[in-house]
Amino acid sequence: MKRYIKPAAILFFAVCMIPAAVAATIDYRATNIEDNLWQFDYTIYNDTRFDIAAFDIYFDELLYDGLERLDNPDGWWTEILPADVNFGFPLTLTAMAWDVEPLLPGDGIGIFSVAFNWLGTGTPGSQEFALYGSSSWEPFDTGWTSTSDIPPVPEPQTFMLLGTGLAGLAAYYRRNRARKTGKH
Repeated sequence: MKRYIKPAAILFFAVCMIPAAVAATIDYRATNIEDNLWQFDYTIYNDTRFDIAAFDIYFDELLYDGLERLDNPDGWWTEILPADVNFGFPLTLTAMAWDVEPLLPGDGIGIFSVAFNWLGTGTPGSQEFALYGSSSWEPFDTGWTSTSDIPPVPEPQTFMLLGTGLAGLAAYYRRNRARKTGKH
C-alpha cells in the first residue's frame, strides 16, 4: 500500500497544476413574453487573453422567426443579419465595439437583448457564437451560449485545495492513531 502513496500524490499534484481553462462565455437568460414570443438577454464574459472587439451569435432560421434586437450596451453597435446577405452564415446577431474600447480580458458586459418567435418545441436553447479580436476579422474563439442558471464547473485549483485539506486530515488522523498505539 505504501508504494502507491508517493506515485498517487505526484499524480494528484500534477493534475492540480493544470491551469484553468481560458475561454469566453456568453450567458443568456430566456424569458417567455407570451405564447411563442421569447426574449433572450445576453451577457458576455472575457476570460481569454485577447480583447473582444466583436461577436456573432447564430440562430437557426427553422427555429427562430422575426428575430429583433431590443437593447445593447452604450458604444456597442448591434444588427440582425439575415442569412441571405450574411456571406453564407445563418441568421446572425452581430455586435461590435463601436464607440468604446473592446472588451478586455477579465471583463464582462451585458445586456444584449433580442426578441423572437420560437418555432420549436419546449424552451429555446443555446446558440453557437464566434468571437473576434481587434486585430483580425477571423474568429479567435467559438462556442455555445449557456443559460445563466447553470452553476459554474469547479476549476482544478478547487480540487487541489480540497485534496490538500483531505491529505492534512489523513496525516493528522494517522499521527494521532500512531501516538495512541505507541508507534512513532
